[in-house]
Amino acid sequence: MKKELEMGIEKGIEKGIEKGKMEEKRNLAAELLREGFSVEKVIKIVKLSLDEVEEIGASIHPNQPES
Repeated sequence: MKKELEMGIEKGIEKGIEKGKMEEKRNLAAELLREGFSVEKVIKIVKLSLDEVEEIGASIHPNQPES
């Protein structure tokens, strides 16, 4: 029972770390887009998908249509 609990806690910590890494990537992508970097450059630098970067861009500039 104790071993299962420890494994569950470990998995939870790993998930939290991964979630934090993804959030940091998204924050960096948003900052780069605000600074005027192209979507293509942001994808290359931050290693996110086109859809993710476009979604972030749309949340930063909600009145601009996606290209």
